[in-house]
Amino acid sequence: YFATDFVPDPTRDKMEVVVTPTNVDAGYNQFIFGARSGNASTVTSAWALQLRGSTQFRYDFNKVSGTTRNCKLEKDVKYTFTAEANTLTWSHGEGITSTEEIFSPASGPLKILYAEKATTYTTCKLHSFRVWRDGKLIHEFLPARLPSGVLNLVDYGPDPIPVTRNGLFQAGPELPPKSGLIILFRGR
Repeated sequence: YFATDFVPDPTRDKMEVVVTPTNVDAGYNQFIFGARSGNASTVTSAWALQLRGSTQFRYDFNKVSGTTRNCKLEKDVKYTFTAEANTLTWSHGEGITSTEEIFSPASGPLKILYAEKATTYTTCKLHSFRVWRDGKLIHEFLPARLPSGVLNLVDYGPDPIPVTRNGLFQAGPELPPKSGLIILFRGR
């Protein structure tokens, strides 16, 4: 997964992630992003998106119980998910609006492509992850190969923050600078 020290604020922020699932049957609770502290039994508030096999995604907003949407997720199809306040939209169908109250801030820092359990790691291509605050782009995380050869996310936003990676990654096709290198994530 990719970890940041950025704590999103659902009253001010909008997050957009572009991913292509490479295995829609890899298991339950494949987190695309999450901002929460603790695990499911101890967390007090969350802002998270999970893929749940090929038939459902779940949007956690404020309380951990989450709101689910039945859908048809297909392998090797690019999807754009946008989270703003208590609403999640996606590029291939009806979105979700949580009935939970809007809260501020999330209870933990942002993680991208992580697994709650070692057996449910996320398998997808990450194309980009963007965050806007009060309508202005503040973080633009794109996959990149660092000068050392290590694959990681790089924040190309106006005030970049460091990203720590944990897991096994496979590079996709090399693209021109700042257009992103696609990373296939398979790890925990």
